[in-house]
Amino acid sequence: MRKKISQVQYVQPKVDLEPLKYIIYINGKAINCVLDSGTQIFICNSNIFPDNSNDEFGKITLSSAFGENVEAKLIKTSIALGNNSLSHPMDCLVAITDKLNAEALIPPSLYDALCSINDKTNKKENDTFAESVDSFTPFSNDENDAESGKEIFILRATQII
Repeated sequence: MRKKISQVQYVQPKVDLEPLKYIIYINGKAINCVLDSGTQIFICNSNIFPDNSNDEFGKITLSSAFGENVEAKLIKTSIALGNNSLSHPMDCLVAITDKLNAEALIPPSLYDALCSINDKTNKKENDTFAESVDSFTPFSNDENDAESGKEIFILRATQII
């Protein structure tokens, strides 16, 4: 009597990773990023920067979830959510390594900061300074001006972080 040998079937997980993927622009080039809560710094695959035209800012040791340590180059570059005039870029440090299986990993805190910059500046309709009475501070540069009722206004700039 023969036993029937059944074929092994592998169960594929039905996890949709698409909600974790975002497109970030680095120097105008679209990069597919994975939002990774385990990262503390923006990490890109070295093939994103093939010409190595960016100056090295330093080095960093990256530790994988499995305990592997990799030395990576640090560069300072500009990133943005979009490649148009409505997207406001942000300078950040990026670790560059050839050991990454994705194009890039972005920490949620950096992605949130990038979104926040764009939300704040788009609410101001791309104006660097708010054009309201509250944005101006009366300033007298001379006692005679103050006594005569002449006021000189200076503009208070707000720093966007």
